[in-house]
Amino acid sequence: MEPQTVYPIEDTYVDASSPSAAHGLEEYLKVSDNKAGGLSIAFLMFDLSGVSHDSNVSFEAKLRLCGLSVNSSYVIGAHWCLNSNTWNENTLTFVNYSYFFPNRTGPESVTTLPLGSQNVWYEWVVTDFVSTAIREKYENITFGLEAEETVQGNGFAMFYSKDQQQLPPTFNPQLVFTYHDIGGTSLDIIGEVVFGVLVTAAIIFIAYRFLKKPGKKRRRFSYVRAKK
Repeated sequence: MEPQTVYPIEDTYVDASSPSAAHGLEEYLKVSDNKAGGLSIAFLMFDLSGVSHDSNVSFEAKLRLCGLSVNSSYVIGAHWCLNSNTWNENTLTFVNYSYFFPNRTGPESVTTLPLGSQNVWYEWVVTDFVSTAIREKYENITFGLEAEETVQGNGFAMFYSKDQQQLPPTFNPQLVFTYHDIGGTSLDIIGEVVFGVLVTAAIIFIAYRFLKKPGKKRRRFSYVRAKK
């Protein structure tokens, strides 16, 4: 099975320097925690209805964002914001985000962004978050990206949002699923193995029938020696 890519239905960021502003239509998502510029947190919501809910299939889920600008080395964590799927990117601001953000998990994974990164993809493994959300029948899941360390100066990291117009839509934020069977083997590999077994069995069967095919019987002759 090919990897499945899901794109966000909502994405935005909140910024302490503009607490009443909504940034849902911006072409970028901003993350920062610095002494000069304050706090910025990015939020992304994904619809889980189209992904596999088959209990016989396991998967790895990765949140992927393409970097636009990073002006300071950052360690950014991906958090699951629980019970927070009623927000709207056009109304979420720094003033009102706090009604759901405190009810969040710790980061399942963190990623270090080096200084000056642009048009580089960054990934956060969120498999446990998504698996739990599916098991508990969440229709959507919200991730919050926040800096795990405070940096000096006016540092920030920016990523392309789903509203970006500079690059093809494939550069928008993504939640990518790679599916496996319960044993951890790719379903594609299983299909290839099964196909190979069937072909081998067919060859053996044909060879067996050919070898068992009776040949022409030889005619037997009797010689009777004449009596003298």
